[in-house]
Amino acid sequence: MKNVLITGVSSGIGNALCLTLLNDGYNVLALGQHYPTNIPENSGFTFVECDLTILDRIPESLDELLLNSGVQTGFDFVFLNAGQFCNQIDKVSSTSIDEIIWMQNLNCFSYKMILDHLIASALSISTVCISSSIAGVRARAGNGGYAVSKATLNMMMNLYALEHPEIFFAVLGLCVVETSLSYKIGTLPLPEDTAFLPQRRLRERAAAHSGYIVTPQKRAEHMLSLLLPEPDVRVKSGIFIEIRDLV
Repeated sequence: MKNVLITGVSSGIGNALCLTLLNDGYNVLALGQHYPTNIPENSGFTFVECDLTILDRIPESLDELLLNSGVQTGFDFVFLNAGQFCNQIDKVSSTSIDEIIWMQNLNCFSYKMILDHLIASALSISTVCISSSIAGVRARAGNGGYAVSKATLNMMMNLYALEHPEIFFAVLGLCVVETSLSYKIGTLPLPEDTAFLPQRRLRERAAAHSGYIVTPQKRAEHMLSLLLPEPDVRVKSGIFIEIRDLV
C-alpha cells in the first residue's frame, strides 16, 4: 500500500487531499490540532494530535504516528499544508515580533522539523509537496509575517532540493482557495491607508468574479493532477511556481 503524510487535515486543502487519497486506497498518516470530523476511523487513516507551532514536540509526535501506523519504509508523498495568515493586516513596523515568530514556526519551521526527522530516520521519500504562496514572492502591504514566512519557506525548499536530489520538492503557490486562511485575508479590517489598496482590490476581484476563489476539493484535484503519475515537467524541484499558471 502506498503511504502519504499530510499536515493540516482538519479542514481546507489538507482535508480534501486526505479524503481523495483515502478513497484512492492510500495509507494516510496525519498530524494536526484536531481530528477531522468528516473522516471516519478506519485502517487507512492514522492521526496524531500535534500543535505544529511547538516545534520541539514534532519529532515525538512523528514517532508516535509512525509507530501507530506501522510504516517502516517511507512515503510516496509528504504534503506539508498546515499554515495560517496574520492575526491582523497592518504595517510590518506595527507587527509584533511574537506574531512573526509564530508564523515562521507554523508556516515554515514546522516543515523543516518534519522533513529533518523523516530524513534522519532513513525513511524514503519520493515527493514532497509544499503549500506556499505568491505572498512570499510579490510584496503586498499588510501581509507581514505571512509573507516573511512564505519567502523563507520558498528559499528553504530550494536549498532542500539542491541538497537532497533524491527527493522531488513541488513548491506550489495555491492562490485563493475557500479556506479559513483565505477567509481571514478577506475579512480582517483594512487600515485606511493608500499602501493597502492592493489588498482592497484583491477583495473586490474576489467578490466580482465567480470562480475566482476555488474550493479545496478542486485545488486538491489540481495538485494531484500535477504530481501523478509523475511530477509535471513544468514543475521544477525546489522552485516556487503558481498553480494557476499550470492548470
